[in-house]
Amino acid sequence: MKKDDLTAYTELFIKCGSEEYIPSPQAYSPLYIRLYSALLKGDKPEFLSIDDIAFLPESTLEDMSYSSTNSFDRYLMANYISPFELSYPLPIPKEDLKYQYLNQYLCLKYGKTSQESDSFKTDRAFKDVLSLFPKKHRDSFGSKENKKYRSSFFKLMTLNFKLSRVNEKWKDHARRASLSNSPHYHMDTIIAFNGLDSEVSKQASATFMTLFYELDQSSPDGDDFQQSRNIVVIPSALHLIDFSVRDSLVETWCEGLDSDERVEETFGGITSTHKKIETQVNYDDPHHHFCDVLRTAILCNVHYNKLLAKREFENTIYKNDECEQVFRLLLKSMPWYVKPLGRAELTGQIIESIPSIKETLSNNVFNEQIWSIAKHLKPLLIDRIPSLSDSAANNLSVLFVVLCKRKFPRVRGSLQGANRPYSLWKALKDGHSKVNSESMSLWEYESIYRPSLLHMMELVSLLVIWKSDNTINRFEQFVQFRKEILDTQIMVNDALDGEHHSHVIKLANILSLQKDPLGNSSDEPVFMRFWKKADPKIKSLRKHVDEHLKRKSLRWPS
Repeated sequence: MKKDDLTAYTELFIKCGSEEYIPSPQAYSPLYIRLYSALLKGDKPEFLSIDDIAFLPESTLEDMSYSSTNSFDRYLMANYISPFELSYPLPIPKEDLKYQYLNQYLCLKYGKTSQESDSFKTDRAFKDVLSLFPKKHRDSFGSKENKKYRSSFFKLMTLNFKLSRVNEKWKDHARRASLSNSPHYHMDTIIAFNGLDSEVSKQASATFMTLFYELDQSSPDGDDFQQSRNIVVIPSALHLIDFSVRDSLVETWCEGLDSDERVEETFGGITSTHKKIETQVNYDDPHHHFCDVLRTAILCNVHYNKLLAKREFENTIYKNDECEQVFRLLLKSMPWYVKPLGRAELTGQIIESIPSIKETLSNNVFNEQIWSIAKHLKPLLIDRIPSLSDSAANNLSVLFVVLCKRKFPRVRGSLQGANRPYSLWKALKDGHSKVNSESMSLWEYESIYRPSLLHMMELVSLLVIWKSDNTINRFEQFVQFRKEILDTQIMVNDALDGEHHSHVIKLANILSLQKDPLGNSSDEPVFMRFWKKADPKIKSLRKHVDEHLKRKSLRWPS
């Protein structure tokens, strides 16, 4: 398989529909959707690289007929054919678990140049993929005495080789970054999961998503304790935990505690809750265990790396004199931001708060484009600051768009290979031009705006909110507080490294419900957040489980 073919294959896992990009892992892989969409219509499913099941080796047909009763497993066998592939749902036969055979397969399928088995540097290749795992699991999974994960590691090394042909540094986007290397991880480079006009970002997203879905495709759903299908909601859980850190620090700041006391109370409270959660999960299938740990790890790693990127991004913009001037313009009370205001009244309030904006307007009105862009940004702002009312989110979105057009200088999103300042206003217009429907979901909106742009909107909004309610009064306070929040979020995420996914989800649900004691205790905020972003029309989580079970009952081939 040539590099261009491999690149096209990886891009399958970031595309949704035609040109839309998937900004984060969704409930089902593209291959899962492709198979069951065809079966529900009574059609023959489309294959990745072969035209007809009749051309499959007889041994594969026997595996499909007798070793698996699940239609999706059979479909994966038809697409991947070899047990050396990570998405092939059956283990590699014991007699084939030799580096010599793995080397031969890589030469035959993916163009590895040397047929000599000693050309495959086994120790280096093994350590390379082991580095994706949390440190607390490396001894148990990576022990040479522990043979039960050998098949899984061979499969992962196959994926490593083929993804390395697309991008040699692909693992840098799936590993947990070192704190000392944080300047190398930037807002618009760390798995943006979006359709940026950057091959670097696109390639990073595609290779990461291929890793996630190849692990996901070959892994069982799990029992009531394992709940492996829930791993996909880990990003939603980690965001809710971050919100809990931020909210707790705001409360303790307002109570007058000093910095050490604030961090100790917030971090201590969350880790205390974390340690009380009992999570004992057993696995009979080693490959299932392998996939669950690694899928959870890479999602946690990406979230952690994004926190490092946010901290580095903020350090940079706070040192930018022009950005600082704009932030200082917002250091005044704006109680109007929470009020339901019409266009004319809101325009007047913004001009009154920032008089210099008036000089750039004609007839004291904002053009229609500003209102339209702000409308699309509003749900993204609420997603980042869930406590905002609809009116507050609308007013702050309009204010941000106006500042991007009239005040903010060019900023560095730090795209690797294109580390040039970009115009926030131009980026807003470019993103807005891709909005093709008024009913787009949150993750579809996310897929068309730069992460650094959306983070700037969050910072502007937090500054207005905190100044208006007297949480902070000076720009230096804001900078200090933001650093404190990010540092504490990083500490909490460090403490969760290597935990079972169900543990992280439980913690996020507990912390979220603590903030809303009057809420229904049967609610699960993590899942509600996930489905709200993926499909705002969803009313019942049970509906998705039922539909998944119904699809699994469809038989193919007959």
